[in-house]
Amino acid sequence: MLLDSLGKLVQRYTSKRSYAGFEGSGSWAQYRVLWESKDCLFLVYGTKKDERGLLLTFPSPSQYWVHVGRYVEYFSKQSDA
Repeated sequence: MLLDSLGKLVQRYTSKRSYAGFEGSGSWAQYRVLWESKDCLFLVYGTKKDERGLLLTFPSPSQYWVHVGRYVEYFSKQSDA
């Protein structure tokens, strides 16, 4: 069920890679920022043949959200402790 999966995805970004982890498995992808403003950015990832984009909106310095299909997923910054 979808509700059982909410809150378990962990996203991490470095200057060139995005890492995603979910219940012990993970993956990474290289990305580039195509456009940005003071509260959102649009990044592009994938191969030139299968390129995809993602709009991240930042309501605060420690939160962002993305549209995933018809859903909106929120993420909060975690401390490095």
